[in-house]
Amino acid sequence: MLACILQTRIFSQPWTQLYNDFKADPTNPLFADLRDREQLSSVPYEASLTDKTIEKAFVAFAKEPYKKTVEPGLACAKRCGNMYTGSLYGGLASLISRVDSDNLQGKRVSLFAFGSGCAASFFALKVVGSTREMAEKLDLVKRLSDMKVVPCADYVDAMKVSAPMGIGNLDTYFFAAAGSQPQRR
Repeated sequence: MLACILQTRIFSQPWTQLYNDFKADPTNPLFADLRDREQLSSVPYEASLTDKTIEKAFVAFAKEPYKKTVEPGLACAKRCGNMYTGSLYGGLASLISRVDSDNLQGKRVSLFAFGSGCAASFFALKVVGSTREMAEKLDLVKRLSDMKVVPCADYVDAMKVSAPMGIGNLDTYFFAAAGSQPQRR
């Protein structure tokens, strides 16, 4: 089982498929501590999609493994939100910044990014060598805490000022209006 050799997981959007894994193999030792296994495994598929009991059971069951294997990679996502493609590498930077180099040595990390289309990328890496210099140069925790958070209206006002001056990429489009067909003007 891949989960056994991958100690840390970084997703562009974290999610879990524990219930599907459980339904496929309810006797797997991974689920030995899951409460009410017989009741949970008897729920028909269609009913499972909206069953709050199943949701609560697996959220509780996944809480500790989630903290250990996913949480260390979420510093950027928690502070910056979804950065789309950058989320995956923000997750890797978060992991390097929040977990001591000695604790990462020899660990395998899975990285999985997917978009709204049908394409996805999955790869794994093994930590070999110190990550201290990277963590120091990233200084991510401090940078994230130093970010200035402004109301959305302030951002919109700044864009109104910069748009006429052509600030930004020369190929930048600014939303001006919506016609009958979706388009940028």
